[in-house]
Amino acid sequence: MELTFDHLQSCYQNGRLPQVFEALLQSFQSTVLTAYKSKFAQFVMFYACSLDPEDCGTQFVSRLLEIFKSTIYPQDWRMSAVAYLASYLSRARFLLPSYVTIILERLACTFFVSCFNLLHNHD
Repeated sequence: MELTFDHLQSCYQNGRLPQVFEALLQSFQSTVLTAYKSKFAQFVMFYACSLDPEDCGTQFVSRLLEIFKSTIYPQDWRMSAVAYLASYLSRARFLLPSYVTIILERLACTFFVSCFNLLHNHD
C-alpha cells in the first residue's frame, strides 16, 4: 500500500494525477464497489482524493452520488456507493465542513424524496 501511495504522490507532483485518477475511479467502480467486504482498497482512492480534493475528491463524490441516486445500478452497488461516500466524508479531514454539509444535505433530500415516493405510491 505504501508503494501505491508513493506512486500517487509522484503522479501528483508530476501533474499526472488527473489521468491516473480517472483510471482509478473506473477500477473502483467496476471492481471495488462490486466486491464483497473489501477492506482497504478504498483508502487508495481516499489518498488520491487527499492529494487533489478539488478535482479528484469532487469527481469521487460525484460518481458515488450518481451511482447511489441512479436506478440503473443494482441495489447492492447503490448501497455500497453510499457506504463508501459516508466513509470518505467521515475520514477526509481535508474537506471543508461546509462541503461535507452540502453533500449530506443532498443525501438527506434524496432519502426524503425516496421515502415520500414510496409512501405515496402505495396509497
